[in-house]
Amino acid sequence: DLSMFGDLQGRVSGFLGNPNMLGAYLVIAFPLALGQIKVSQKKISKFMYFLAALLIIVCTVLTGSRGAWIGLIVAIVAFFVIYNFKNIWFVILAGALIPLWQTVLPDYIINRFSSIFTMADSSVQMRLNIWRGAWNMAMDNWLAGIGVGEHAFRLVYNDYAVQGAESAVHTHSLLLQIFVDVGLVGLIVFAGIMFMYGQKCAVEIKHGNQSSKSRTMIVAGLSSIIGAFVMGLTDNIWYNYRVFIMFWIVVALTISLSRVNVRERESTRIISNMTSADIEFNR
Repeated sequence: DLSMFGDLQGRVSGFLGNPNMLGAYLVIAFPLALGQIKVSQKKISKFMYFLAALLIIVCTVLTGSRGAWIGLIVAIVAFFVIYNFKNIWFVILAGALIPLWQTVLPDYIINRFSSIFTMADSSVQMRLNIWRGAWNMAMDNWLAGIGVGEHAFRLVYNDYAVQGAESAVHTHSLLLQIFVDVGLVGLIVFAGIMFMYGQKCAVEIKHGNQSSKSRTMIVAGLSSIIGAFVMGLTDNIWYNYRVFIMFWIVVALTISLSRVNVRERESTRIISNMTSADIEFNR
């Protein structure tokens, strides 16, 4: 809305064609950079990953995507709190310093954030209208959905579009888009997959060695997905298939790391038992 954000001269979109999609990609990528900073042994590697993380933050700001900003903040908080719950005190302190941030951050960032909670921004109004039309469409096709793809959405949405939001090509909400596309059945399947994924990650994070590389990167992968989900509340982050595949690659790699974590834990237990047996034998 140029009437509200005239000071925002442009928005970075990179090779993804849309600043929101670039923002989603960066939200997924950032916790992985944090994880690599933690697990890297060489100072040059740590510096390079730190530089990458810094560039991701700067680029995310330049996308102008409020959903990406919030998703990135949540992903950062998730990473530090899940890695070690004692870090919650640093998060609380950072939250208490929000008034100080307002004196440091550029005005356009403050304006973009504050506009989320008002109806003055036309993009907020449009999203609400799209959600209304998409929800009605989903409820009329609640069991199996309307089918996947922009063509199917455009074809059916025309009958449900609310005035002022007729040109929508997706729902601007990940979960609502899944409900629209594949219905309640598909939504339940997706929820089940994500529940099992979160449960697997939680088990390995809880029982894994806190200093192990695999546990750290499991935390990073889980934080990426959490941040993506938060952004997905107000954007269909799967609209771009490059973000879609990135999402599932992170899920797959995290599960693979969970298996590595299991083997590391079993190896540690075997070595520990062997050491105990040697001590008893020597006695």
